[in-house]
This record gives sequence, structure tokens and C-alpha cells, in this order.
Amino acid sequence: MPSSVLRLLGAADLLSSTAKRRQTQSVSNWGDNPSGLSAMIVYIPNKVAEMTAIIRGLHPCGGTGQMYQSMTPLPPTPSDWASNKSLAHNGGGDFQGLVGMVPGAV
Repeated sequence: MPSSVLRLLGAADLLSSTAKRRQTQSVSNWGDNPSGLSAMIVYIPNKVAEMTAIIRGLHPCGGTGQMYQSMTPLPPTPSDWASNKSLAHNGGGDFQGLVGMVPGAV
């Protein structure tokens, strides 16, 4: 295996092990959450840029939710992404709960 590939794999392993040691915080009372999403998992890196991105995620219903959760810090409950509530603006679905997370994260 070329040494550049080995260095890249070593760097990826170091980054992933460093990220695993950092803590996340579960927040359940973040505001507008009409469908009762169970938790918002907050992870803030040690260094935060002034104009940093906020990443939100909601894992899909069905499939392998446990595998998805093991790869991400998201709760293991399915979303209602195709319901009439989530497809309507301010309809009261899970997506409205996701939008409600943003002011708390900012």
C-alpha cells in the first residue's frame, strides 16, 4: 500500500478517535416541537468558526435506524417526513420540530 494512503488512513483514524472522545449533549426542551421529537443531540467542536454551519439531521423511517444512529449522534426514532403535517409549512410535523431546533442552536 502506498505510504500516502497509509498516512491518510492514519489521519482519518486519529480524527475519528478524537471526535469520539468529545461529548454530546441531549436537549429535549428546545421550543416549537409539535410532533414531540424525543431529543436534539448537540455537539459543539472545541474550535467554532465565526460563521460556522449548523447541521441538522433526521434519520429516515424504516431501514436500519440502529445502524444509522451508530454512525451519527441522532436519536433512534423514525420521522414522519412524508406525512401531511411535515409536508405543510407550519403543519406540526417532525420537520417543524427540526426548524424549531435552530434558534436554540444559534
